[in-house]
Amino acid sequence: MLSSIRAECILLAACVAGLVACGPPTVPFRAAPHLPDSATTVTDTYRLEGKDGTPLFVRVWRPHGTPKAAIAIVHGLLDHGERYDVFARRAAAAGYAVHAMDLRGHGRSGGMRVYASSFDDYVDDTELFVDAVHAREDKRRVFLMGHSMGGAITTTYAAYRLPTVVQSGRRGLAGLVLSAPALSTERTSVLLKGSTHMTAALFPEAGVFSLDLDKFSRDPAVVAACKADPLVYRSAAPARTASELVSAVGRLADAGKNLKIPLFLMHGTRDEITEPEGSKRLYASALSTDKRLELYPGLAHDLLHEPEHAKVEDDLLAWLAAH
Repeated sequence: MLSSIRAECILLAACVAGLVACGPPTVPFRAAPHLPDSATTVTDTYRLEGKDGTPLFVRVWRPHGTPKAAIAIVHGLLDHGERYDVFARRAAAAGYAVHAMDLRGHGRSGGMRVYASSFDDYVDDTELFVDAVHAREDKRRVFLMGHSMGGAITTTYAAYRLPTVVQSGRRGLAGLVLSAPALSTERTSVLLKGSTHMTAALFPEAGVFSLDLDKFSRDPAVVAACKADPLVYRSAAPARTASELVSAVGRLADAGKNLKIPLFLMHGTRDEITEPEGSKRLYASALSTDKRLELYPGLAHDLLHEPEHAKVEDDLLAWLAAH
């Protein structure tokens, strides 16, 4: 996942001034226009506040009737929750309330663009988000879904935070859905990982982590829309974010022994952004007695935006309906 980090930024002294100057902008919480309702879906938004006061944006799609369960979605790096509109409307038509939070520094949420001083900030925000979904959905079950970096965030939450949450008397999860999760950095060299951590220590805001949007989907229209989306961050992500993600993925090596809730893993075999090996390993090690791994031959990274997204949606909604 990290092969596109510009490691040379720490090797050339002449780049120091540029590194310091190229930090991402900080933007405030951005209000959202109302998305159109339909015969099956009613949309809404709300705002949360992180522990440090960072405002977090949440988009909601709900059926007209009483939802049978809720899905809380955590997107990936550079992305935002509104891009799940097509899936969310189909899920709402099937009776689910869908909540999608924009991570801090992403989409309409506030903060320095795609910057994480600590990966725990993302996990703290996810804990807050899940609690908010429970509060808004009353006694209905909540499934947590994470894509790409969001998969690393939600796996961290489910494996290491959820036991404490349940022990405290708060409500847990009905299941965990992981779409192309970032659970492995085996393809990333030790040298590149080391240079990432060093750059983060010296120049945490330096833009060194680029993701190739052309590799997100095999559908040219999806890629074009992503590149034209003003809420998708196009510049290189900060070194600190990259370093925190590498470290977080490393800590997930033994996450399976802490996962006992229903688990559905999805990964495309042609994914060049995150490594399918990570999904395979988590599936093998998870203690969940109810677990499923679906590998989609030939599909790329952004499964819900691939040409075959209807098949992926079918599988996901069928799994949810069985739980």
